[in-house]
Amino acid sequence: MTRREVVSGVTREVVSAGAAGEITTVLDRPEGGGGVDPRDTPLAAVVPSRRRGEPVPRWVETIPGFCRSLFLALSEGTCRTYLEALSRYIREVGDPLEVSPAEVEAFLARSATRPGPGGEPRPRAASTRVVELAALRRYHRWAVREGLRPDDPTAAIELRAAEPYRDLTALSADQVRSLLAVIPDSDEGARLRCLLLWYLLSGRRRVEILRLRWGDLDLEAGTYTYTRKGGRSEKRSLLPVLRDLTLAYARRCKVSTRPDRPVFPG
Repeated sequence: MTRREVVSGVTREVVSAGAAGEITTVLDRPEGGGGVDPRDTPLAAVVPSRRRGEPVPRWVETIPGFCRSLFLALSEGTCRTYLEALSRYIREVGDPLEVSPAEVEAFLARSATRPGPGGEPRPRAASTRVVELAALRRYHRWAVREGLRPDDPTAAIELRAAEPYRDLTALSADQVRSLLAVIPDSDEGARLRCLLLWYLLSGRRRVEILRLRWGDLDLEAGTYTYTRKGGRSEKRSLLPVLRDLTLAYARRCKVSTRPDRPVFPG
């Protein structure tokens, strides 16, 4: 048996078999749409089951409003990432409206799921901790604005920013020449040489280059549009050397240049 109740702009769908003491699940979504159904987000997995007649935890009732606020402010990809982090947080600490700063710090400091060599616990990536803190801070600041708790337990927490390239050094001009010199003069080599120069001269991530379609390149204007992490698109200048090399590679390798085709297929 399913019944729906609308309270304060939120549709509450209560699913049960109707038997006495039956376990039920409470799922909420914004009334009138709002573009967000919390049941389609990672948070749906952490909503607890309850017996009929038991009150719904207060934090559960915050999910629809927080999801709506999040999706109005951020890209869909970032929202999903934040909600995945928040779902891990709730599994670990329980009620997020009752946590202390110490509990937040313990969550952020926990070891990685997979142990290191020899079975020793290993720290989680700094970039993961930074993202998790950003997600938790977003939720708790929203909860304070909504009057759901008096303070933000993440306010005094600081993490060292991720530095994934701290120990890397750029290739020198001579190293680049040596690298290009060993690439064979073949169709495969033409593709590899073109990709390498895109990596070296554009400053884009590998996945951002491999996602490029011919429709993203404006050869006349000398620009290209790429999709950043988080799903946002940005336009950048296309260096003449990259434009000419990319066209030469496409001609040699007989690559389709239809707008919907990838620049670097395969």
